[in-house]
Amino acid sequence: MELVYLWIEKHKNIEKQGFNLGSKFKCKYDYEKNELTIDENPNYIDIFPDNIKVNALIGSNGSGKSSIVEFILLSMLAYKGGSGTEIPSSGWLLIYDKKKEKFFIYLSDDVNPRLEKPKINPNYSKNYSEDLGKEKIFNILYNPSIEMSSTFITRYKDLAYLLYSDDQKPTDIANAFLFPDKTNGILDIRQAYNKYLLNMFKIKNNKEIDIKKVLNGIFKDKKNLEFIPHNIKISLNQSVLESRISNATVRNIVLQLKLSLSIESLKKYLFAFIISMNNQDNESDKIKTYFFKNEGSDLELELQELYHKPRVLNKDKNKFEGFVRELLSSSWIEEHLQNKKNLTSLFRENSNALHKDVYELAKLIDAMEKYRKLDLMKFKSGSDDELNDILSSLPSFIDLDVIDETGRHFSDFSFGEKTILSLIYSLIFYIDFYHKDGKEIFNIILDEAENGLHPLWQKELFNLIIKLLENFKDLKFLLILTSHSPFIISDIPNENIIFLKDGKQVYPDINTFGANIHTLLANAFFMNNGLMGNFAKEKIDNVINILKKPWLNNDEIKGCENIISLIGEPILKAKLRQMLNDARIHKIDEIDIIKNDIKKLEKRIQELEEND
Repeated sequence: MELVYLWIEKHKNIEKQGFNLGSKFKCKYDYEKNELTIDENPNYIDIFPDNIKVNALIGSNGSGKSSIVEFILLSMLAYKGGSGTEIPSSGWLLIYDKKKEKFFIYLSDDVNPRLEKPKINPNYSKNYSEDLGKEKIFNILYNPSIEMSSTFITRYKDLAYLLYSDDQKPTDIANAFLFPDKTNGILDIRQAYNKYLLNMFKIKNNKEIDIKKVLNGIFKDKKNLEFIPHNIKISLNQSVLESRISNATVRNIVLQLKLSLSIESLKKYLFAFIISMNNQDNESDKIKTYFFKNEGSDLELELQELYHKPRVLNKDKNKFEGFVRELLSSSWIEEHLQNKKNLTSLFRENSNALHKDVYELAKLIDAMEKYRKLDLMKFKSGSDDELNDILSSLPSFIDLDVIDETGRHFSDFSFGEKTILSLIYSLIFYIDFYHKDGKEIFNIILDEAENGLHPLWQKELFNLIIKLLENFKDLKFLLILTSHSPFIISDIPNENIIFLKDGKQVYPDINTFGANIHTLLANAFFMNNGLMGNFAKEKIDNVINILKKPWLNNDEIKGCENIISLIGEPILKAKLRQMLNDARIHKIDEIDIIKNDIKKLEKRIQELEEND
């Protein structure tokens, strides 16, 4: 199965544009006649495994990469639910199934409800069929940027949370999952990091996947990355804890008590967070709706009464301090909450930092009660359910790490190594999880996945992903990449690349596969103003302008000399040195001429004086 052609009638800044998506076919669409001509692509050579079809979208920022990715995803999205304010989109996506030898079209139409599927030229019309069926396809989008694509917030407001939340969601709601997690469209780095570690343990616990063999095949030449988690390490982040407790009195008492990560301590943290907000008179009424759902349960009413007690003490610092110290030091909290189930149900879920900690603390306490865990620091491993409930509920002041059998900590890897391992483990987990849910075709979109990676890892990334997907020989993959990296581009043949400029497909004269990265960068499509940084270019241009002057003073010569000594490009450096030497010689010659002129004038003056 492969993507063949995309026609965008209207989506964001792209209008009435067609795109050949890099396959064995070349297409041309006549908009006026609504006719699509399909021809064999004589230049197409498929070098990838039979079950993997690769497309890459290449272009500068603003060229249309993200818009096309969004449109492809929206075209293939099977979503059963309502929608928010829509971004108008209209067009269609042509797909070819090699096994069935048939073409299928996915129609996306919010602008023109009368938009029809195009007529195909006679030699392929017999291969034209109805929709393939989106229920067989599952879409996975990896987007490491800080923000979620705006389309999924404004177009599908009720879908946004689903796409970026728990991976255990039923896939009959939507055939898409986007990661890493983004709460309200914004990347939560800590939550994403914890989810990656959770995915690692789930794969390790999966008896159907020989993760050691898989990693060995992927990281054949990089044995240090064959990291398999063995134990969990959970610790208290003291500095974050201090920053989260807003009231100085409450914060000092919590620090003096030296609380741990036992379930008793977690309950005290929960009370400390809320009391630290509630000692302000103007906040007291707000707390009722700020933290609580106000469903009127006996426990909720008792807790609210306790939380509002500081209101009468807020003008007397000593009384307030005594109240907090007695509450957090005594066993009242533990006795009061003993055998109280589902603490989470009392609190509202919200993305506010303090509020989120309160909600996650309640979830964590419920999970520890459920699995009879008394101390987080002693929690080393567990079942998938235990791991999912406990590790996905850690508030911001609790740090998570994993350790392998050799004692290596995941946190000790470099940023690039952690990114690569997290991506590999997560893709393995999501493919396996959704395949068990009946999915056979995976449309995997890696949207600028190289962001933040060292060039050495950018060079490895594409090959690692292909090796990973080769482990799932019974599944079909559509792999779509967007990238700025010449290292990734040099791994992909021209015919698999869609070059974009100003929202249109262009065809630059360049052979990408196996190309030297300097050759790629030197091409005007990638760098139309040379390969040098603009700061250095301005400095060098200034030197050239100075050296063109008919006369240079000593400061100008010294300044040019300093800049030229820093230049790394040898030919440019030699040329500028020659210009500087010429300027020096010219200056010396000019001085000699002036000196000779002076001597002649002095001699003439002497002659005139003698004649007097």
